[in-house]
Amino acid sequence: MTAAIAAHAECPRAAAGLAGWRPLADREERRRENALLAEAIRRNGEPGPWCFTGRGELMLRLDPETGEGLDGPGLLEVLSWLEAAHATREAWREAESESRAPGTVSGAAAGATPGAFARCPGLAARAGALPRLDGLRTRLGKSLEPDGRPSDAASPALARARRALAEGERDLERKLERWARGFGEGSYVTRHAERFVALVPAAGFPRRRGIVHDVSGSGQSLFVEPLEACEENNRLMELRAEAAAEERRVLRELAEAVRAETAGLAATEEVLVHLDTLRARARWAGEIGGVALDPGAARLRLDGARHPLLAQGERRSAVVPLDITLGPDERLLVVSGPNMGGKTVLLKTVGLCVVLGHAALPVPAREGSELPEISCVVADLGDEQSVDQGLSTFAAHLRSLAEMADKASPTSLLLCDELGAGTDPDEGASLGRALIEHFAARLAWGVITTHLGTLKRAPAEVPGVCGGSLEFDHATLTPRYRFLPGVPGASHALEVAERLEFPPALLERARHLTPESTREVERLIASLHGARRRMDEETARLEAARAAADAAAETNRAAAAATRDELKDLRRRLTSESDALLARARELWQTVQRESRREEKRRMGAGELRAGIEAVEAESEALRRAAAAAAGESAGALAERPIEAGTLAVGQRVRVADLGIEAEVATLPDAEGKLTLRRGSWNIQSHVSRLAAGGGAVARGRPAGQGDGRRAARARPGDGPGAHARADRVAHHSRRGPRRLAGRGRAPLDRSPAGGFAAPGSGGGRRARRDDREAPMSGAMARGAVSGARAGARGADDWVERVRAASDIVEVVRQTISLKRVGRNWTGLCPFHKEKTPSFSVHAERQFYHCFSCKAGGDVFKFVQETEKVGFLDAVELLSRRAGIPVPDVRGGGTAERGIKARLLEALEAAATAYEQWLGDPSTGAAARAYLERRGLTRDTVRAFRLGLAPAGWENLTQRMRERVPSEILVQAGLAAPRSGDEARAPRGGLYDRFRNRLMVPLVAPGGAVIGFGARGLLDEDQPKYL
Repeated sequence: MTAAIAAHAECPRAAAGLAGWRPLADREERRRENALLAEAIRRNGEPGPWCFTGRGELMLRLDPETGEGLDGPGLLEVLSWLEAAHATREAWREAESESRAPGTVSGAAAGATPGAFARCPGLAARAGALPRLDGLRTRLGKSLEPDGRPSDAASPALARARRALAEGERDLERKLERWARGFGEGSYVTRHAERFVALVPAAGFPRRRGIVHDVSGSGQSLFVEPLEACEENNRLMELRAEAAAEERRVLRELAEAVRAETAGLAATEEVLVHLDTLRARARWAGEIGGVALDPGAARLRLDGARHPLLAQGERRSAVVPLDITLGPDERLLVVSGPNMGGKTVLLKTVGLCVVLGHAALPVPAREGSELPEISCVVADLGDEQSVDQGLSTFAAHLRSLAEMADKASPTSLLLCDELGAGTDPDEGASLGRALIEHFAARLAWGVITTHLGTLKRAPAEVPGVCGGSLEFDHATLTPRYRFLPGVPGASHALEVAERLEFPPALLERARHLTPESTREVERLIASLHGARRRMDEETARLEAARAAADAAAETNRAAAAATRDELKDLRRRLTSESDALLARARELWQTVQRESRREEKRRMGAGELRAGIEAVEAESEALRRAAAAAAGESAGALAERPIEAGTLAVGQRVRVADLGIEAEVATLPDAEGKLTLRRGSWNIQSHVSRLAAGGGAVARGRPAGQGDGRRAARARPGDGPGAHARADRVAHHSRRGPRRLAGRGRAPLDRSPAGGFAAPGSGGGRRARRDDREAPMSGAMARGAVSGARAGARGADDWVERVRAASDIVEVVRQTISLKRVGRNWTGLCPFHKEKTPSFSVHAERQFYHCFSCKAGGDVFKFVQETEKVGFLDAVELLSRRAGIPVPDVRGGGTAERGIKARLLEALEAAATAYEQWLGDPSTGAAARAYLERRGLTRDTVRAFRLGLAPAGWENLTQRMRERVPSEILVQAGLAAPRSGDEARAPRGGLYDRFRNRLMVPLVAPGGAVIGFGARGLLDEDQPKYL
């Protein structure tokens, strides 16, 4: 059994310890080991590793007498034990974190129940006793390659020597390749005895050109070292010697550092070996279904016990478990029954379970089993005859029985197989009866097997003795191996002999010679077994019925619960759908009300509006002519020259007489003379009779009517009272209400006072009334006065409208919440307050949102303002960048200030790109990537957050960005600092990198611009840890 357990150990020392494992005599040590074994069995049944070991035997490496030594491979073994100790501490540190914050699962323990640290305090304390040798572990890990050779990081001198050696080898190899080309394509460069040589054809080779080191096996080629390469080869030999000497020096220093920590390493190996033995015992327990039992109970109770060797065999599923209980009043068990019935296996199972419990090894039984504390075990099993000692079989039994009689005590376990056998049955029965009475009087624990009828009656006649047998199938004459307490067993010798085809005549004679009393006892025992079997069958049927009833009840409970869940889900869905329908109905009702109010307003003011428009159109021509006459504009007559319909062409510029503006012909006149004109983004429906020849260029980017319309509606001092009265009427009509005309933009076009078109909200009526009190102003002066003031506003308005047209509110809202289409609109949970039923509606056609609960609403800019917590211009800029639309300068401010800000952002973006590239470099970023993997960060996460690496060194970033970014920008951005000479190893003057050997985390604004960095040191000595 110990060999089977040792096979589960991972380190040699643990396997050797388990192979020689023995019962523990010290009660406190046994109690402690059984407690740790119970925790190990529990922890081993959960996911994730909890114990690690190194390679080889650590203390053998540290013992100078063993000759193992601390060379490169030996130091790697030491490093493996240090790494194992670190991994073990980390595993239990994660378990401690889970125990402090229940409900969280991380790392390797994913899927396990949180709180392993609290459930296994003994194992956690044992792992916590591991010495912390992180400094030695870091030094060895940094200084050793995977093959045990010192790494370049172990010594600057070693790195220089290897670098010089590599460069020299490359240079010499290139020179030899050029030299070898002169001898044909079959020549090439190779090494011979650590020197670079060229393999060249032997035929015709002039010996004076080089040194021949060797000849190929065929004799057709020579290994030649050119004379000009001898000096370089000698130099390479010197560099190899220097590197080898430096490697030996590094290994000596590392070996001295290891020996200085001998005590800590010894404690490390002791703890890890102990944990490995516990893990091996726990693995064996999982294989045999064992538990940890600490002796000390008042009873010997085994539930579902099995012989350990049978429990780990190939037919373990066919093993019949043993249920047995002894004590406290009845400590001695007498087992009877036929041969091959399993009596000896029962006796051995009890003895092995007791010994395993006292050795702190798993006991193959169920939880709830109990073991008494035993000081000694005496067994009499098998044939121990010895010819050289003159002992017969019976004499050997007598010697064992005498030892049992002497050591019988309340703390002894006596195991005797076939008591009273080997001699006269009567005398053997008498001797056995005397021993049973003696053992019972001494209160000893014991199991005795027998076939003698006198001893079968002992349980009923001797206090402290109980009996039992193993079940036997009378029909098939085969054992069933099930223990039946309180029922004696018959030997069934004649029946077994008959089954084995014993001669019938002899069997008949044997039955005739059997006393009647014996046959009567056999029949009585058979009757008892039959009654017991019928009772067991009835009990089994009742248990099955009860199990079926429990299963049916559980099924009914599950069905009821499922029905309740379905009803709850149906109720929730009906409620959600009804709320959505109600919200849709409210929305439709509000839409109907709004449209109804609008329609009523249109019907009420239609007649009055039509009269006002006609009055405006009638008087606009008179006002224009009066203004033209007052200003002396002789060109006006030419501009008003009518155009023939047949002379028009698509794209021709014409003047619209009734509007006072110029436009391009979009479509030719129809049969009625109607045509479509285009001015900027607007379409204007007009008539050919209202057109005149174009006289000038139309002002690009300004809505029609914002210039000419005001001049037409303005009365001059020379016009007289009538002109002022007309201007008042024009202003009066303009305030009555707008008239929407055809236009392709989002905002509707309004009739201006002079019959032109003005953008909504332009306030044409108020300007017309104010102009009555202003001094006369010519058209050119008016345009010059307002053009500069409105140029920026028009650019900003155009930019805002472009962003609005490119930003679908449904797509923008979808980036924040989930939306579901309901009819022509979209609904979802409101992002501005907590709710369970969707009340948030997004109108795709009208491009606005509204919440019927919190009353939040607005357009796409308002949504971004509310969700991103920014101002209007910031919201427009954010959407503009998302749509790929250039952002104009609409905030004002100095050009120099804006230029500096742009250059700072460019510098920060370039630095972030450089840090990302350094992290992805195969050699430069290897250590940082390994650190990120240990912390659980995936490659996708690293790319998503643009993590980077600032390499070790003083001028990596400054040298890289020297040509692109001025020094003052690097300093102002916080990426570099001026050298003052105080920095270690930094010369005076110039700049040095502010971030060195650190993991870089860019700080990104909502628009995606990098505005700063956070940095974490990669080594423990990097202080401060965070910048």
